This record gives sequence, C-alpha cells and structure tokens, in this order.
Amino acid sequence: MGDCAGRCASEGGGPLRAEVTMTIYYGWYIVAISVVSLTLLLGSTFHSFGVFVLPVSEDLGLTRAETNTALILFSLGNAICAPVVGWMLDRLSIRRIMLACALLMGASFVALGRSHSSWASAIVLGAPLAFAVQGAGVLTATTLVARWFSVHRGRAMAIAIVGMSLGGILLPPLIAISIEHVGWRQTLVIVGCAVALTLLALVPIARDKPGPEDVESRTADVAADTSSLAHEAAANAQPLKATSLLRMWPFWTLSVSTALTLGVVQSLIVTLVPLAQGGGVGATQAASLISVLSTAGLLGNLLLAWIADRVDRMSLLGSLFIAVALVNGLFLFGHGYPLLVTCAALLGFSAGIISPAFYALIADRFGAASFGTANGLMTPILALIAALCVRYAGEVFDRTGGYSFLFVSIIASQAVAALLMFGTRMMTTPPAGARAWSRSSAPRIAQKFFGRPR
Repeated sequence: MGDCAGRCASEGGGPLRAEVTMTIYYGWYIVAISVVSLTLLLGSTFHSFGVFVLPVSEDLGLTRAETNTALILFSLGNAICAPVVGWMLDRLSIRRIMLACALLMGASFVALGRSHSSWASAIVLGAPLAFAVQGAGVLTATTLVARWFSVHRGRAMAIAIVGMSLGGILLPPLIAISIEHVGWRQTLVIVGCAVALTLLALVPIARDKPGPEDVESRTADVAADTSSLAHEAAANAQPLKATSLLRMWPFWTLSVSTALTLGVVQSLIVTLVPLAQGGGVGATQAASLISVLSTAGLLGNLLLAWIADRVDRMSLLGSLFIAVALVNGLFLFGHGYPLLVTCAALLGFSAGIISPAFYALIADRFGAASFGTANGLMTPILALIAALCVRYAGEVFDRTGGYSFLFVSIIASQAVAALLMFGTRMMTTPPAGARAWSRSSAPRIAQKFFGRPR
C-alpha cells in the first residue's frame, strides 16, 4: 500500500547505513473519503427511505403508493442526471463539482424538511437532490478510484464500495431515532446539514488525478506490464465522447449483461420477504433474510478486495452470473427458512462482488479518463432494467399466484447475461492497462478457472 524510498549513506568508511521511509500512496486516502461519502449519501437517501414512509404518509395524509412514488422520482432523477454528471467529471474539476453538490445536497434536504407542497418536494427529489447525490459522491467516488489505481484497481474499488453497505447498516437506525425525538421534518434538516458539512470537509482531500510523484506500489503478486501501462496512459489522455462509447458494442454487452443480473438481485430482494412469509415463515425471520443478504454482500466486498487483481474480471463476472442462476434453481426446491437463508447468503455474496468488479471493469475497458462518462451512460440502462425486473416479478405473482415462473425466467436471463459477458471476453482484445499475470504467486485455482487478470 505504500511507496518505499531508501537512502544509503556511508560515513567515514564506517558501516553502511540504510534509512528507509515508508509513505502511504495517496490513492488510499481517496478510497477512504470514497467510503465515507458513499456511506453518507446512500445511507441518508436510498437506504433510509423506508424509515420516512410511515411518518411522512401520516403527516401529509398520503397513501403508501403516493409516498413510494418519491423513491421512483428520486431513482428516475438519478438515472437522468448520471450521464450529465459523468460527462462533467471527465472534463471539469472534481473538487468544484463535489463542493457545489455538497452544498446542493444540504439545501435539498433542508428544502424537503420545510416544504408543505407535494409538487415542490417532487421537483427537489427528481432534480437537485438526485444531481447532488451523483455529483457529491456516487459517481465521483468511483471515478476518483478508477483514476488513482491501475495495479490495485479491483481491490481499491471493492473497499470503496463497502461504503454502500455501511450506509445501510449505520444510517437508518440513527435517522429512525432522530425521527422519534424531533420528527421527520427536523431530521431532514439535521441530516442535510450534517452530511453537507462532512462532504465539504472531504473536498480538500480529493485530488482529480495522481501527480508525477504519486506512484502506485507494485508487489510481487501483482506484476506490472510497463508497456501496457504506458499504453493506458496514452489512451487515457483524452476522455472518449459519449457518441463514441455508444458505438462500441462492448459498452452494450457489458452494461446489459450486468444490468440483467443486478436487476434480478433487486427483484429478489423485493421478493424474498413475501416469498418466505408465503411459505409459512414468521415475519421476524422473513425480515432477517435481508440482514443475511446485506451481511453476505459486505463479505463479498471484502473477498473481492483480496482476489480482484488476481483474476480476469470478465470471467469472474460471467461465473457470478451463472451462480445467481444456480441460486434461483435452489428456490424451485422449496421455501423453508434454512434454504432461504442459504439462498439469501449466496445471493448477497455474489451481489457484493458484482458491483465493484463491474466498476473496475469499466475503467479497464474504456480508460480511467472516460470512466465518468461511461459509468454515467450505463447508469440509466441499469436503472431501467432494474425497474423492469422488479415490475416483472410483481406481475408474475399477480398472474400466476406464485414465483416459480419468475425463477425459471431468471435462470434463462442469467444464461443470456453469462453468454454476453463470456462472449465479450473471448471476442475483444485485452484492455489498456492489463497487467502481466504472475503465475508463481497467484492461486492455482484462480488461474485454472479465471485465467489471466482482466
């Protein structure tokens, strides 16, 4: 994790003295602020939405469906704003974007807390708040990590994405306690101000890209291919245009295949609790399945931090798509609690690896300088397919009275996703920045099943 600078001096013919100074690569500070920003941004919005549903609906006299529309508007706003924010990140100062969006984030929360108009709240959710969440950290964090890491990109991305899980673990309970004591309106004001101030404190630490003296360390188990790294630097000099990315068929195969899987995961998260309750599992045990899934996802993140830079990312993702299909096959054999716990753990574990591996793959394939644009363009695709998958899961139950056909459909969709990923892997050349594979240090099992890195 650090660079080592050694200085040897000989004094008066005496014994040789060596002074070694260890410094931490600045990219790891970027990872640290990414964890914090993702924890705060996702924890205070997506993860905590459910905490506000009951108090807001009771106070404003809204139905649950009307209250839930807020999340749809917010998700839609994120999908629309992502390409714009991504384009800006590749061309403007990231510090200025973070600064502006941190202030916008705080102002949006305060506006929601003070608003007595449903229309005004809807506008805030769909436009300024969605833009602020993307620009203050969600897109910015992954873009910074992609720029600062090449050798350890997969590991760094996996650690940064831990913030997404931590947000769901830490923030909702704290926000629930605040609502009980001061009400939902004052809680929005407090959370908005606290998150904005914390994000503003992170802005001076953020740096757009490594400087001449920032050299990422290379260890024995991750050998560097000098010519490939030089090629990556040249390729990353200028960000690709959006139109150029949209004309690349790997852009579509990678985004659609991953979107199919993440959409399936989202639909299963929504389905898991009612599926368990329909099988006779109690409400408390059924709800615990979500905790199992979240914990397993965090473990998946940590595992990826260890193996990410030792395996081919496309082969890893394709294998995980197959694993998701197998998990759905298990659902067909019964809905008992032990089986559901096993399925939830396997599903969460796979999902915890897929997201950060996918982000690292985007940087590998399209260059760190174009990561913001590529990721921003892919976000609406992921959001649209996820929404369709969730809707499809509900339609299947309404029409058939069960979920068996859903599981069969998911198995088929994951077969398509795996074919797209493996097909892209076989029919494209290695991306810029691919590193030489150190066979002597990599686990033999990883070599056998996943091949050369990226």
